[in-house]
Amino acid sequence: PVNDPRFIWRDVRFSPIASKMLCAHMKRMKTRLITSDPDILDSTPVFAGTRVPIKNLTDCLEAGDSIDLFLEDFPSVSRVRVIAFLEEARTQLVAAAV
Repeated sequence: PVNDPRFIWRDVRFSPIASKMLCAHMKRMKTRLITSDPDILDSTPVFAGTRVPIKNLTDCLEAGDSIDLFLEDFPSVSRVRVIAFLEEARTQLVAAAV
């Protein structure tokens, strides 16, 4: 279904094991997902190691575009980083709600 143009981020579901593996992978990488630097786009939050603003991803998803389309437009961002960002956002929002 990922190659299906109708596939959008809302269709992405992770098993608890896959989520734990993704989190463990990001911890092993010891990499920040987001950085903000006055020398890069006037401190706009970007995916670490790129000049791609986080807002580009959220705008893409809000418009109903797929993660695959975002990755085609911004090849310097990996799928792992996008999924890790979404997982972290979900984790923080759920934690804030309880």
